Amino acid sequence: MKHILILVICILFFAGFANAAERTMSGELVVLDGSASRFRLVGHDGTFTAPAGTSLSDLDGKAVEVELSSGGKVTQITERPVAITPQTSGFETVRGQMIVRDPVARSFGLAGDNRVYIAPATVDIAPYGGKWVEVSLDAQSQVTGLKLVAAPPPGPVSAPIPAAPMGGVAASGAATCMVGNATVASGSTVCREGITHRCDSGTWVSLGTACR
Repeated sequence: MKHILILVICILFFAGFANAAERTMSGELVVLDGSASRFRLVGHDGTFTAPAGTSLSDLDGKAVEVELSSGGKVTQITERPVAITPQTSGFETVRGQMIVRDPVARSFGLAGDNRVYIAPATVDIAPYGGKWVEVSLDAQSQVTGLKLVAAPPPGPVSAPIPAAPMGGVAASGAATCMVGNATVASGSTVCREGITHRCDSGTWVSLGTACR
């Protein structure tokens, strides 16, 4: 008789524990079409009725925890915070021909880009000098990755720019640039030493794009 009583107590205890465990459910809340109080939980069967005064529109599509009474009635709905994993991959990616500035300090630039970059301590930038590279940057513009890439397709063939190009001013007043003995308008592009240059208000500016 004593053993039977102990067995009954254990059954009641574990039954109560199971019921308690079933009183909390979690998942994404989805409001049923045309209803202000009925909803379902993604990953769970059946539908539920929210407690009076609960604004389901504010919880629609969000991760929640739903507390149920022993009779299966919803007693409380709580929005569950979603953990956000910090973004560690590159925040920005730039490409261009590398210009090694200081191999010891690992500082470099890209043709046509006036920014100075610092490679990670484990990277030797010397082999990348003069080659096309892709640079990955984080949100603080720190270099997180560096790799060789193929040069872009050649641009239009044009006459080479003289060693000391001279600018000028057109009759309209817009600054121009010289190509040999010819004058070209601002915005024109030509090829010099394998790199595309653009006339910018009387000054030739390297675009860092390969040409021939």
